Amino acid sequence: MSADADDSALVTRVRAGDAAAFQEIFERYVTPLAGFAESITGSADVAHDVVHDVLLRVWVNRATWNPEHGVAAYLFTAVRNVARTALRDAATSSRSLAAFSPADEPIAMATPADDGLTAASAAERATLLHAALARLDVRRQQVLLLRWGGGMRTREIAAVLGMSVRAVENLHLRAMAELRTLLRDRFP
Repeated sequence: MSADADDSALVTRVRAGDAAAFQEIFERYVTPLAGFAESITGSADVAHDVVHDVLLRVWVNRATWNPEHGVAAYLFTAVRNVARTALRDAATSSRSLAAFSPADEPIAMATPADDGLTAASAAERATLLHAALARLDVRRQQVLLLRWGGGMRTREIAAVLGMSVRAVENLHLRAMAELRTLLRDRFP
């Protein structure tokens, strides 16, 4: 069964109130969604709240849930929107309270399942890749995260990020070239 057909069957089951189908969607997407949300918010705690808010809304509104462009595209778009709203609300709250802003936190990124780097231990590769990803522009990070962590195709990434397919392709190519450059010395 294809991923799209599998997702379609899960949506049908969720709409009928099948908690096991919702749990399957939850388990499949919670980790990549959290990494994506953290790349937007810069906070694991806020990312956790954003993802759970989105998934809770799906369950509460399950009878009318209709992810037209697929489950992944729907969830990542919803997480993007809720994360941006959370950032906007936090900024408004900070201004109104005249609070100081904490130091910038590093952006967390998911590690791809197979990054092709076989010369070092998995832990070392993950650490080095994480550090290299953190040096990329945020949009490039998001494209790679959606590709690797979300398993999304280019058109789905374009829909989630609100950009053209060509722009996503360019960002992906530039991100991969930059990663190769950053990791070249470590993994010849």
